[in-house]
Amino acid sequence: MLRYLEHSPVVIHGSSTGRRYEFSAASPKQRVDARDAESLLATPFFRQVNA
Repeated sequence: MLRYLEHSPVVIHGSSTGRRYEFSAASPKQRVDARDAESLLATPFFRQVNA
């Protein structure tokens, strides 16, 4: 489970799976495939959270 830390809506395609993820201030948390999470967590825009 990742939390998006910004406010602007963003659509991201997972670097490993190609899966489409949509984040925004209204929907900042969602489950992300572990293979994609690694690259997202390497940015300052995401943080891992407990489900």
